[in-house]
Amino acid sequence: MKDTIKAVNGYSIRYAFQKCAIASHTNKIAILFDGEKQITAGEVKTFEEYKDEKENNECFVFYEKFTTDKGNEFIYWGDTEFGLEYFTKIEKAVKQ
Repeated sequence: MKDTIKAVNGYSIRYAFQKCAIASHTNKIAILFDGEKQITAGEVKTFEEYKDEKENNECFVFYEKFTTDKGNEFIYWGDTEFGLEYFTKIEKAVKQ
């Protein structure tokens, strides 16, 4: 999804959990769908983590801000050095 894709049937997010092989924790993964077609997936990060990476990581890249068919807003971003992709939900308090 790095090249901006416009949803035909509307974006939706589904969640999965991935156990980290190196550390003893589990990552929450957001899977982005257009209708029933999976587009991409990435780790879920908080808005604070997003802001910190945006300010302090020279490999930070903003891909897209989108709204799901349920009306939730997300930021799709990544780290080009490691080829990682992330999703951050924009909370209603942050939008105001």
